[in-house]
Amino acid sequence: MHKEYWDQMATLTGDRAVLDPNDKRGAKNNYIRYSIHKNVAQALKGLANNSSVLEFGCGTGANERFIAALGFYYVGVDISYKLLATYGTEIQANSQSTLLQYDGLRLPFKSGCFDAIFTNGVLQHITDDSVLAKVLKELARVITPNGRMIFIEQTYHASRYADNNTKKQRELYGLIDTFEKAGMVVVEQRIIRRGH
Repeated sequence: MHKEYWDQMATLTGDRAVLDPNDKRGAKNNYIRYSIHKNVAQALKGLANNSSVLEFGCGTGANERFIAALGFYYVGVDISYKLLATYGTEIQANSQSTLLQYDGLRLPFKSGCFDAIFTNGVLQHITDDSVLAKVLKELARVITPNGRMIFIEQTYHASRYADNNTKKQRELYGLIDTFEKAGMVVVEQRIIRRGH
């Protein structure tokens, strides 16, 4: 995991720090954020109010208000304190939400404590496959039995490194195989956006 990369990205404003740093006008990032919210809301449908939702790799915590508005207890973790600090002061007043810095190794939660976990574009930044396998097992540890995991990731027809090796776009079925090896059951897959 590239903590230094994310600390550097924290110098950008808004969604440019965590989505597309090249989107200076914000139109693409607004669409990406809309797509994230639409798909995560659909995946969380039917989950009881006050269920606990972990956003793994929350960046600035910009999804917090969205998750809290759905009636869920939000916890966001990220490896970069600098990213968390850009939004963390706004979250303090909301007792239903928490942001924490994560060391990249072990989540600071007891086993089976989250009803749902979601990520957006995080796993592709874990370029070492053995580290990704450990991260997925750690996520599987903290989810409740029959909990929901939502992974929104860029895939490619063949695995490749991109953006100066800061991300690895994996082949879809290879990524699914990695999920299954971590003890997860893939219930659904869908394309939510094509192209760049």
